[in-house]
Formats: sequence, structure tokens, C-alpha cells
Amino acid sequence: MDTIVGLLLILVGVGLGAYAYITPDFVYGVKFYLQLAVCFLGPILIFWSEIVKFFSHKEESKMPDVIDHDHSDGTCDICDYSEEDFRCLSYLKKRAREIDSKEALDMVIKLNTLLFTGKDAQNK
Repeated sequence: MDTIVGLLLILVGVGLGAYAYITPDFVYGVKFYLQLAVCFLGPILIFWSEIVKFFSHKEESKMPDVIDHDHSDGTCDICDYSEEDFRCLSYLKKRAREIDSKEALDMVIKLNTLLFTGKDAQNK
């Protein structure tokens, strides 16, 4: 709903500005400038969290890729578990970023390390 209101405010502001520009006898007054200010500052307030997320590209921690195993026999239980683990860890990583928790992101990285390097250490 906020997105719709923000977009409508922008459209009204553009329409008001276009109407003022096209109409030759339009009187520019305080009311006109206040309406334009509301139409263009309102969406900034509405979309503020998205604007901050867009401009604050934090350094992302690189998670190692899933280790490739021999697929010659056609069945690979390790790969099935690895895929599920990877999906779960990706979800947890996304949630840690959403709540902006450095501690949760560190825990996800530790879990990733334990799951994927520990499994290879046991198989060798």
C-alpha cells in the first residue's frame, strides 16, 4: 500500500508541475510550492528504507561453494544433503542480513564451514 501511495504522490507532483508549465496564466504561489514539496518529499520518506538499502552496499561475506563430488554412478546422497544444506544456509544468510545482525551472519558462516569442510574430512 505504501508503494502505491508513494507512486501516486510522484505522479500527482509530475502532473501538477506539467500543468503549471503548460498553463500560460498559472500563478506560482506558496500553495503550489508546498504541494510540490509534499508530492516529492513524501515518497522519499515512504521509500526511505529501500533507499538506504540500495545505497548501503555492505561488504558481503563470501561463502564457499558446494564442493563437487564424483557423479559417475548416478546417485549421490552427499550432493542431495549438500543442496539442502546450501538452501537452508542461504535462507539463514538472507534472514541475518534482513535483521542486520553481524552475529547471526558469523554463525551462518561457521555453520557453513562445519557442514561443508567437516563432511569432506570424514569422507577422506
